[in-house]
Amino acid sequence: MSDRMLSGDIVCATSAHCGEGASQYYIKDKHEVEASQDMVETATDAQLDGISLHKGPVWTTSALLAEGRSEVQDWHDQGYIAVDMETAATFAVAEHFQMKRLSLLFVFDNPRLGDHILLTDAEKEQRRAKGEKVMIDLAFSIAAG
Repeated sequence: MSDRMLSGDIVCATSAHCGEGASQYYIKDKHEVEASQDMVETATDAQLDGISLHKGPVWTTSALLAEGRSEVQDWHDQGYIAVDMETAATFAVAEHFQMKRLSLLFVFDNPRLGDHILLTDAEKEQRRAKGEKVMIDLAFSIAAG
């Protein structure tokens, strides 16, 4: 949701807003759950083959394509850099079981720039493919330690 993000860029979530409904069963009375800071630092220090990495909080929602322009603007105004459907629940389960946690996402589209999942563009497809590969390689590298 940052105006600087392009398709294929990587998002490293520092925290996630619990807007998806599952988190509440693992962490009570919290609306935000944090990533493991050491893992965030490892990810942000990595060389990414020309792909930009954006670090910050993400908003986790429960419904794909349910948001409108006003919701996207509101989340942006609150400082969230991206929206996904999984990070908060994953972080909440990991926190509940005292596990380390990191969320790496690649930008598929940027609704603040007028993009959406139904638009296709050859250049964006190439950036998405490269971003996905870089993200997966980075995740395996961090997991291997």
